[in-house]
Amino acid sequence: SGTSDPINFVNDPLSEIRVIFSSLAGSNVTAASIVCADGSGPIAAVSENGSADPAFDDTDETFTNLKEGTYTCTIIIDP
Repeated sequence: SGTSDPINFVNDPLSEIRVIFSSLAGSNVTAASIVCADGSGPIAAVSENGSADPAFDDTDETFTNLKEGTYTCTIIIDP
């Protein structure tokens, strides 16, 4: 039997960021826009309702399958 080359596997651990906004003044009084970014720019969120979010209707956003790195999240709250 012949020799075989070793197989190398890379397992990059993935992570998730979840940002939740709650208005203490009641629904439709204050709203938020939630955006997270890495060094390349904004990253896509998984919407709480499964569709694209217009500005200022975010109650929660999930950013998933993130590789190791630095992420910045900006939450804008507006009445």
